[in-house]
Amino acid sequence: MLFKSIFAGHGSPTSFLDDPIYVQGLQAIRPKLINPKCIIVVSAHFQTDGLYFTNNLENPLIYDFYGFPQEMYQIQYQTQGYPQIENELKNIFPNNQGVSRGLDHGSWSVLKVLFPEGNVPIVGFSLDANLDFSGHYKQAKKLWELTNNNYLIVTSGNITHNLGKMDFAGNSTSNWASEFKNKITEAIVNKDLDLLLNPYKLGEIARLAVPTQEHYLPLLYSLGNLENPGKIEFFNDYFQYGTISMTGVLSS
Repeated sequence: MLFKSIFAGHGSPTSFLDDPIYVQGLQAIRPKLINPKCIIVVSAHFQTDGLYFTNNLENPLIYDFYGFPQEMYQIQYQTQGYPQIENELKNIFPNNQGVSRGLDHGSWSVLKVLFPEGNVPIVGFSLDANLDFSGHYKQAKKLWELTNNNYLIVTSGNITHNLGKMDFAGNSTSNWASEFKNKITEAIVNKDLDLLLNPYKLGEIARLAVPTQEHYLPLLYSLGNLENPGKIEFFNDYFQYGTISMTGVLSS
């Protein structure tokens, strides 16, 4: 059974250059994915007031980070958009609006490893900042309808993401980060939507692991088929800097 969706922990913008575990993990799961006619990417770094999708003919790159080596601002990844998806998206999301926007680093740092040839059209799908966890999951279930048309849903964020608590020496993983990640992956296996949609019920470990919601939310979009029979598989199950969970999830 091939997988129709992937959640990738993207971590540092430089992961695809200096983290071989990240790169090798993504390369290893590529044969497990469907061969799509189009990729719909949901990134932690595409938050909007309302719901938007990208309608570019070509996808420029957004270098949405600061203070990194110059080579990071010279990365190239040439891909086409897929504006003909508009009617399908409008049928499912009547209030969805097209926007001309490039791919942010949460998108291209994953897709450049998974699809280095850049030969699959890519459409960005935004995170509507007006929705709560349940609202995003309802959107995810609708978006999953498009997987029946051979679209691949690629989502990018991190289950735990606390930049203020990072250990740059990488000597140890914070207990709260490990515990929260384990609780969430267990909830995925057990299809415990109550916990997945209410992560703050875990208390202090959740407030530390998810101080802001944008990196957690893409996970929900990869799980839009969780209530139906399917297969779940994890990959890249490790931490960057002691607090950033790189754990990825494949869903069918």
